[in-house]
Parts: sequence; structure tokens; C-alpha cells
Amino acid sequence: MSILNGKLLKHLRLLVGLNQRELALKINKSHSLIAKVENNRRTITTDIERKLFKFFQEQGISEKEITLLSNVIRNTKG
Repeated sequence: MSILNGKLLKHLRLLVGLNQRELALKINKSHSLIAKVENNRRTITTDIERKLFKFFQEQGISEKEITLLSNVIRNTKG
């Protein structure tokens, strides 16, 4: 099961200073796919997850840091 979900993806995207279109271009996916994932209208496939992890690692965010952020978000109300 993926730790990535819409809320976490949005946090990570904002952390690296990109809008949805810019992130979509970076991982060679559509803007609408990013928007749907962030709004929990589409799940993250293994292919998308791989591309996202690779991209965020290239930006200096490790898988461990993504996992930690996921835990913080999951345990935060709102």
C-alpha cells in the first residue's frame, strides 16, 4: 500500500515550490491527474508513485522523510 495520498502529495508539491502543472510536467503526467490525486478522486498507481518518489528524491526529499511527513499529516486533525 502506498503511503502517498492526495494530501501528502500536495504538501510535498508545495514544499518544493511547484504548482500542479509544473509537477505534472516534471513527472510526464497530466495536470488533471495531479489535481484528481490531490482531491482524492484518483488513486496513485505504482507507476505514478515511482515517478513521484524519484522526483522528490531528486529534490532532496528522501523516502524516509516522506514517510515521516505522512505520519505527521495522518496524526494532524483538519
